[in-house]
Amino acid sequence: MIGKEDILRFIRQNRQYLKELFYIKKIGLFGSFVQNEQTEDSDIDIIIKLEDNTPSIYELKEELGVFFGDQFQRDVDIARKKYLKSYVKVQINNEAVYVE
Repeated sequence: MIGKEDILRFIRQNRQYLKELFYIKKIGLFGSFVQNEQTEDSDIDIIIKLEDNTPSIYELKEELGVFFGDQFQRDVDIARKKYLKSYVKVQINNEAVYVE
């Protein structure tokens, strides 16, 4: 079963590609994989901060989800740091592991 380090390694190895193709300024992992509580059915939770004036944001988020989903054969949730609801923002910010 894949784990946190597998996903973080993939992000590190593709960091430049993610920045160029998806306009990603900051990217991290949160949720069950960070807490090492994932199961075979767990989705991958990714948090992103995009460059200012990023075009076609909704399409980019969908393509990014497919990019990760194809690699890991899992559902992927993409959260934008800018739009986190206040009731989860603190928790996600505390647990997220970012790849700079």
